[in-house]
Amino acid sequence: MSDLSDAEFDRDRAALDAALEKIPGWDGTATWTDDPDDQRAASDLIAQFFTKHRLQLEAEGIPASGFLREFATKRKMIDANRLAADAIMECLLHTGADLAEARARLIKHEYRMLKHWEKWTSADWAKLSPDKQAELREIIKRFRDEMPELLASLPIEKRRELEELD
Repeated sequence: MSDLSDAEFDRDRAALDAALEKIPGWDGTATWTDDPDDQRAASDLIAQFFTKHRLQLEAEGIPASGFLREFATKRKMIDANRLAADAIMECLLHTGADLAEARARLIKHEYRMLKHWEKWTSADWAKLSPDKQAELREIIKRFRDEMPELLASLPIEKRRELEELD
């Protein structure tokens, strides 16, 4: 082996070590990263190094071909974990959006009910028993107390849409 290839090997090894030190847990001082991007980056760096310097590594007794097969298997696991993590994140994002939309619909219905009850006449109230009147007045009071906070939690366009209903 020439001095140039030895120098190149040493330079690549130093670059590999420096890059791997940035990945949490690589040096064993912390828990190995759960981040699929970090895991993939580490496996890429190692595979590239072993591919480029396979002959020199094997000449030194390091089974580079075996390591490359192991990294290929590990890479498949990393990619599968990444796909699963992405699918879970996508599901969570959709669930969060669906929940926000359902909550906005609920606020809209409560707002409409409050406005409806506030327009009741004495004749409407007279149709209810005193117990039902007291119960409904308590519901109206709770809606009035909660409505500013509920409306503030809505996106501005949905809040304006409701306020235009008055």
